[in-house]
Amino acid sequence: MIELATNSTTTVTSVDPNLVYGTWALVLVSVIAISVAAWQNRKTQKLMAKQTQSMGKQVDEAIVQTRLQQQQFEALLKQQGRARVQELVQTILSPTISTLDSNAARGRAFPLELRYPVAQFLTDKYDERNFLVFRDFELEYKELAGKMKRFDKETVEPVRLRYLELHDALLRVVMEGLSAITEKHHPTIQGIKTKVSDLTPTLIVDQGILPALQGLPEQVATPEAKQLWEGAKPEFLALTKLSEIITPMDNLKAATGKCAYASEALREELSTLRNNLGTQYGITRDQYFVPPPPTIILEEA
Repeated sequence: MIELATNSTTTVTSVDPNLVYGTWALVLVSVIAISVAAWQNRKTQKLMAKQTQSMGKQVDEAIVQTRLQQQQFEALLKQQGRARVQELVQTILSPTISTLDSNAARGRAFPLELRYPVAQFLTDKYDERNFLVFRDFELEYKELAGKMKRFDKETVEPVRLRYLELHDALLRVVMEGLSAITEKHHPTIQGIKTKVSDLTPTLIVDQGILPALQGLPEQVATPEAKQLWEGAKPEFLALTKLSEIITPMDNLKAATGKCAYASEALREELSTLRNNLGTQYGITRDQYFVPPPPTIILEEA
């Protein structure tokens, strides 16, 4: 103990140097341990960050590879789908559109003709290929397929019935007037009376009167029927002025006119579908139709 003489007496306790050095050593070791731990922690974090970045790159590469495989698969499906769609276009859409074009054009120019159905032959199992393709079409485009069937039933069938009514009426008046017409023209058609067959009135109606009323060529098949038609054409055409002919003729014209408008409407829908499919699947307009068979030229030996 050290004693200092002052105005007052103060007591100071001495400190062991070894204890001080030991304390500083412990502090230094602690600092070093903390620094090492911090360094290791930073190193671990950097390693984990690198691993995370590497895993992220692997995930990105996997995603890119998956997308590429998906695109390749979609391209394959589209290519397979293109062949199927092209068959649908060539078998269903294009022939139907052509039929509707004819129905619309001839329905106005030649209103006393039968009109053609669009789904009747496609639903007939006699042609298995067309039947199967139309079945696929019906599954894919149920509404349009239904319109095609209704078109046949509600538009084409009435034309057929009105045509039969007119045809039967014409056949009836021709058969009733045939004897008088033959007698009247006996000097110019010698011997025709004895050669008139049961088929002659039908030929007169189908190949003479109906084409003549529409400005179409008259091509009567048999010689006796042709001779009778050419010799008595005005008299046969005069029969079409009778009231029992005018009424069914007007009914047929009305039915074919309705068919023409319905054909144009349905054609527009089917054409829109065909063009959309062509754009989607890369089908060109010349591929809308079945290509003609190749021409084979035989060279002379």
